[in-house]
Amino acid sequence: MADYSTGLFDIDVNTKKVAHLAPLAGATLLGIDGLYFHKGSLIGVQNGVAPQRVVRVSLSKDLAGLNDSRYRGKQPGLSRTHAWSVGERHLFLHRNSQWPLVDENGKLAAEDKLQDPVVLKIKLEAR
Repeated sequence: MADYSTGLFDIDVNTKKVAHLAPLAGATLLGIDGLYFHKGSLIGVQNGVAPQRVVRVSLSKDLAGLNDSRYRGKQPGLSRTHAWSVGERHLFLHRNSQWPLVDENGKLAAEDKLQDPVVLKIKLEAR
């Protein structure tokens, strides 16, 4: 599980035990808005750090620890990103979801403030 301000957690669904996963040296696990499992790794959308990016965090064989992390490049404009995968090979990101244009009452901003959607496609590599 990703918590935006404190990082990653391992939750055992059987025992309900929660363990904080310590970040790796030289890397941050903060600011993750979306987290996806892919072939022994976690793919995180980090829109709460600079630069905004997509990160792959490799898990240990028992899936209880972290081995390493790699950034998939800067992706400016990741504001409350929605992501989904298609098959096993790609992650698609709806980069500009327009959430900042919805006020506290759920009212959408004027049409002239809205932007055309931007979808990014990132190739997922094997572990």
